[in-house]
Amino acid sequence: MTGRNVLFLALGGDRQRVVIQDAARVVAEGGRAVVVIDDVSVWPTPRRFSSRVRVLELAALQEAAMPAKVARKVLYRLPRRLFGLAGRLPLLSWSARVGTAYEKRVAQVIDERLFTPTYRWLRGDNRHRLVRRLVLRKTAFDVVVVCDPPSIPLAARLAERRSVAERITYDLAGHRPLDDEPAAAPHR
Repeated sequence: MTGRNVLFLALGGDRQRVVIQDAARVVAEGGRAVVVIDDVSVWPTPRRFSSRVRVLELAALQEAAMPAKVARKVLYRLPRRLFGLAGRLPLLSWSARVGTAYEKRVAQVIDERLFTPTYRWLRGDNRHRLVRRLVLRKTAFDVVVVCDPPSIPLAARLAERRSVAERITYDLAGHRPLDDEPAAAPHR
């Protein structure tokens, strides 16, 4: 029996138990399950997924984008190296404390209040682009399951671009494997 390929959009972390069980059921039936989450910190136990379930964290994928890498180098890595060089001099042993204070009070504030909002304002919500580029180009999905309310805008953006399967649903309860015979019509 050939299983179905199912994409789970679970950005909000609601219905975690159901998502974990449905993804395990899909891979047990011989299919492929990909679960897209927004932030791993929302999921108390992301390791409860089956080892055959692919879990993608959008926050980490967004951090890996080129503008975020440049900001990290300018705001964190370069000053960290400068403070490290200053700490090697005999009279500048305070550089570790100053470096930590700089990261907490200056770099983090600039990153959270200036860089990230400006980047989001200029580029807009790019989560659908990440999902399309990293997930949908590699696998054709038979079913897309929208697991919680925060996932609805992402599913809508993917659907309007015709990036996803024809079948978008809120759960797998009523879906049989695609290679089964059609169900008989109920008698009236």
